[in-house]
Amino acid sequence: MAILPLEKALEMRDPSTEAMVACRETLEGCDSDPWDVAEIFEKLREWLRRDLGLAQKCLGEASLQSKIVLALRRHGRANLEVARLGLGAIASCCQKNDRNADIMLRAGVVQEILTLMDTHCSDTVAQDNACVALWRLAERHGTGADQIAEAGGVQRLFRAMEDHAHNPFVQVNGCVALERLYIRGAAPADGMHEAAQKAMERHPNNIQIKRGAARLLEALQRQLLSADALEVPCNAPDPCRSRPEESTRESLAEASSLAQPLHEWLLELDSVGFLMDYHSSLKQRHFSCPAEVAKAYAQGGRLDDRFFRDLSVRKLGHRRLFEKWCRGLVSEHLAASR
Repeated sequence: MAILPLEKALEMRDPSTEAMVACRETLEGCDSDPWDVAEIFEKLREWLRRDLGLAQKCLGEASLQSKIVLALRRHGRANLEVARLGLGAIASCCQKNDRNADIMLRAGVVQEILTLMDTHCSDTVAQDNACVALWRLAERHGTGADQIAEAGGVQRLFRAMEDHAHNPFVQVNGCVALERLYIRGAAPADGMHEAAQKAMERHPNNIQIKRGAARLLEALQRQLLSADALEVPCNAPDPCRSRPEESTRESLAEASSLAQPLHEWLLELDSVGFLMDYHSSLKQRHFSCPAEVAKAYAQGGRLDDRFFRDLSVRKLGHRRLFEKWCRGLVSEHLAASR
């Protein structure tokens, strides 16, 4: 059967195996024009966006997975556009598809992604697409997460987030990639808290970053809970205080839940991450745990208005979340004293 000309294949609106075979012939050619390769990668992304299931089926029938990696290796280092589009194509190919991810992993896709991150380290688009490709590979079943971690992928993600701190897409996709690697057990938590917190501090109004960072911090929190439970609560009560109001505040500070780090406390109050806006203000006032906040501001089951002024809490919804927390402290204290 005659192979469809590449020009005709790239004109097709919907994906087909015939069109994918035409693309494969160009991708595996040693002397293919890099701009033809870039155009194929762009078309692959279009097909995958239009109909993910059908495009992935046709891609598999045409055995295109390893050819994408091969073409990226041949042309991506010298041609930035090939690198950008190829990394995006890899991310889409592996989306919800273990088979594509497995074939690409065996073709050496992880090392190629990391090499392109090094080669095009100053390009935001390449770094963003690489972050997406890494988290798509890491979340699939198989060896993806382990390969990424062993090849230095975590360090590349940290570097991308630091070098492209101004770009919200790199920040959110970097957080997602780190979270996937962590929950798969491939990477330690070292540096992940700081990366998530910096991302939120740099983009305090970006909801997507808050959600991505919150998911990473929540994943890290699950491991820390048992260790935190063994820690002595900060700011033990002062026996010299005799005023009832002060005594109540000191008793509240004894609760073990008040010893958790500030970011965990804020995420516990609001898992979406909106209250993380106040993290830097709390740190600037030298608070390290909610026990210290309770000691400074909790009075008779309510938060002193100074708390809201000091932290510039202007949104009614945020105020109510903090007030609910304070009321809950009193309830827990009364239940424990019975």
